[in-house]
Amino acid sequence: MYQLQGVLKVRAAFTDSLLLLIFSQPFKDATLRLSTNRHPRIFEVIPIIDKLNEHLEAAKKPPPKQRTMFDVVRMAAVAGLGILDKYYTKMDESIMYRIAMLLHPSYGLTYFDKMGWPKEWKDVALDLPRTQWIKNYRVEAPTEAQPTVCLPTIFDDLDVTLSTDPFEHFIASPPIPKEHCSQPLLWFGTVSPYASDPSPNNKAFIRMAQDFLSAPATSTDVERAFSHGGGMVTKRRHALSAESIRANALVSAWRRQDLVPEAEAIKVLGNRHSRKNKKRTELGGTIEISSGDEDDEVGEGSDGDE
Repeated sequence: MYQLQGVLKVRAAFTDSLLLLIFSQPFKDATLRLSTNRHPRIFEVIPIIDKLNEHLEAAKKPPPKQRTMFDVVRMAAVAGLGILDKYYTKMDESIMYRIAMLLHPSYGLTYFDKMGWPKEWKDVALDLPRTQWIKNYRVEAPTEAQPTVCLPTIFDDLDVTLSTDPFEHFIASPPIPKEHCSQPLLWFGTVSPYASDPSPNNKAFIRMAQDFLSAPATSTDVERAFSHGGGMVTKRRHALSAESIRANALVSAWRRQDLVPEAEAIKVLGNRHSRKNKKRTELGGTIEISSGDEDDEVGEGSDGDE
């Protein structure tokens, strides 16, 4: 009897652990999506949080027949919702998240409608990019004394006509399916109707969209660059100038993005290294004759800034 009770307890503990593992999987997936992606962008944050919120809500209210075996998961879901809501409200402190969502060709106001945002929330979210557009990007068109008048034809409805204000045109347009807009930054610069008409305001609107959509979702890259730069300066190597540290950090970051032509870099650095060895050999020969002190040779031939 006691053995059976022990087996049942172990089985219950194993079941709870397995359920917690399944319950936690979306959080692992979200972490990997943002931390391992080479270019995670800020417009990915709100959809990911919404997906996690749906997952927690479903776990908090499981089917009635599963209530007894889901107790540990339900408690974890309630705690998770509290933490998620805390950080979700933090996004109201920045204009970046909502503007990036509105300027994404596949989201816009339609996404907020889909998620059931109240009207006052959507009005605030729309006022934020409109204010940025008017104050910082929009180009005021010069007034014309005699505007050009074009006579209407029966073929006018075949032409793609944009609103005089590209921002208002974009907001009123339906979202683009994601399969046709996998890279929103490139979409604005190459495929969008604003790219085909290079007017000053269209160029300004493209620049605004790319400014907000290119914002990184995390500070991982910045932190890595900072850590790399900090690791260069040690108690045994502290004579590097600020220019050398900055150059090293930049080249390292560029190399991780495959922006440095490796063959050309090896050729340039190899030639430089050969010239230094030749110079040090000649200098070492002179010092050896005059002093014969190997330590002086190293002291004279070293460059504190390399």
